[in-house]
Amino acid sequence: SMMRKATRKNRRQLFVSTHSAALLSDKGIAPEEVLLLSPSPHGTSVTLAAESREILALLESDFSMGEAVLPRVAPPRPEQLLLGFAD
Repeated sequence: SMMRKATRKNRRQLFVSTHSAALLSDKGIAPEEVLLLSPSPHGTSVTLAAESREILALLESDFSMGEAVLPRVAPPRPEQLLLGFAD
């Protein structure tokens, strides 16, 4: 993938935050490389996709990473993400 090529040469890490199914459709993305951020009233919890049996089962059934993780992290009310910038 493009991101792997960009980081392999100089051995740097790359952090990307996304809800993009297109970015997460790359078959080269391992579940150990995906962090799931889940907000709650008490803060944000972070878990590896590899720690979820459900996600691992979907990946083994040939789901893409996006198909496996995005339904679990999608905001319940995405219109709230605009924060008034749409006006």
